[in-house]
This record gives sequence, C-alpha cells and structure tokens, in this order.
Amino acid sequence: MIRATVLCVLAAMAIAFAKPTAPMVSLANEKVLIGSPVDSSGLQTISGWPSDSATRRLLLGHFSELHRNIVAEFRRCEKYGYFEVVDDSSAATVRVLLIIRPYSFIKDTLTIPVRIELHHRVGIDTYTNTIVASGVYRAPSKPKSQLHYLDNLLADYRRSFPVRKLAALFYPHR
Repeated sequence: MIRATVLCVLAAMAIAFAKPTAPMVSLANEKVLIGSPVDSSGLQTISGWPSDSATRRLLLGHFSELHRNIVAEFRRCEKYGYFEVVDDSSAATVRVLLIIRPYSFIKDTLTIPVRIELHHRVGIDTYTNTIVASGVYRAPSKPKSQLHYLDNLLADYRRSFPVRKLAALFYPHR
C-alpha cells in the first residue's frame, strides 16, 4: 500500500518536472510553399544603413540566402514530416510565411525575430510562432567601414539562424 502510494507520488513528480516539449504542427500529406521573407524589420533606420539601392540589395541578400537555407532544410525534412515542398503557389495546400519583425541592436549584437505564419489554402490560420536569432560582430578589430560592419552582422545572423529548429516545428520528434 505504502509502496504503491510512493510510486504514484514519484510518477506524479516525474510528470510535473518533465521537460515540456515544443509544440508541433503536422503538415502530413500537405504540399508546402515557403514564401520569401517579408521585411518589416526597419533595418533602414540603423546607423550606417546605405542610401543607394545596389548596396541595400547586397545587405538584404542575406535574407534571400536565409530563405534558400530554410527551403533546403524543409526539403531535407520532407521524409520526416510526410509533406512535400513545392515551388508553385497554385500547387501548394499550405503556405509558410516568414515575417521579419523589428530588430533590436545592443552593443555589437543585432537581434531580429522572425514570425512564422502557417496558412492553409482554405484561409484558416492554423499556426503562428516566433523564432529569435542574433548576429554578433566578433572581429577583434574595429570594422573597416560601416558597410563591412553591417554585412558582418547580417552574415552572422544568417549563419546562426536556427533553421533546423524552425523545420522541426512541422514534424514529430523521434
């Protein structure tokens, strides 16, 4: 009797102190289109942001590269989530939107959250989440120019973005 009570208490404690699992949204049997990132970050207000469009495109190219990395990771994970990544919006049954939220800049760290929205073709919002990533200027010396500084920050942001964590939200953990 006492032994059974102790086991019940231990089981209850194990459940209470269990590590919570991340939420998962199944995309099984869906055709997924991952949209290009929508920039609402306000990066143009950061000190030293270039005024000419060619240089701005160069810096914003890091977000295009991030998008390619995300698509590649989703393609790699198709077998785990039983979904298919498509490039044509007319073939997609689910669309994943990436919205780049307003940045914060403290010392040498640029933090930019990305909001993930999942939209089914029927127009029902089924899922929203935000992933936060940071880029840090780690060079031992002062940057050559403000453009070099911003490019380095955005490159580090792109490299450190948790692409696997993002894709893992859409397939069951093993």
